[in-house]
Amino acid sequence: KRPILAVAYVGHAVDAHGRSKVVPKLLAQHHATPPPTADMMAAWMNALRKRHAAQYVKMQKDLTELEYSKERKEGYQSSIQTDVEQERQRARDAAAAQARQEAERERREQLVRRREELRATLPEEPSTSESARVKTISFRLDNGTQQVRRFTGDTKLETVFNWIDVTFELERETTILVTLNGRHRYEWKDCLDDDSDNDDGSSKTLENLKLGKMIAFRVSQQQQQQDDNNEKESKDDEEEEEE
Repeated sequence: KRPILAVAYVGHAVDAHGRSKVVPKLLAQHHATPPPTADMMAAWMNALRKRHAAQYVKMQKDLTELEYSKERKEGYQSSIQTDVEQERQRARDAAAAQARQEAERERREQLVRRREELRATLPEEPSTSESARVKTISFRLDNGTQQVRRFTGDTKLETVFNWIDVTFELERETTILVTLNGRHRYEWKDCLDDDSDNDDGSSKTLENLKLGKMIAFRVSQQQQQQDDNNEKESKDDEEEEEE
């Protein structure tokens, strides 16, 4: 059998199930009798190209369309995958948000129950006739709220924080008390060793704080205090840059 030279191109056909498939199609053939030289081969290929110019253009167009179709298919599949991932992420975010809301709701309910319990443990406010052993404290909140309350000198610092929690609904664990001159600062953690003795053998009572009979506290929360500090640092940095 003698060899032949064949020129084929990629064609498309529809199978018995109506699906498109790629098939090879014959464009031309050379019986190679005699076998062509390199120049003869080049001349034959150029002649084929001119003779089948329309088919050549169509082949180029089909290849381009095939690439576009492949890109569209990949893009569509990628889009579907992206949509699926986004939907899953939205579901995870919604579940997490619901869990946070549920946890916050439960926390607030616990706070309400705790405040009712604390309210029952708060001592009665002493009368003005007991001024010899009474400390009068003015509490000033960041929102402008101000309230004055009297406590006996032997009242523990813990009780003051409990009263603030009940009265202003500010969680004692995040409350900060600072005297107006800024020299004294107290947090809930300062009350944690109230049952033990200090270095001088005394417990943490208002009398032991040695702040006088008239006391004024600025009441803030730890997050608000941090925001104020950050703002102050930012202003200081701006002033240094201007200098």
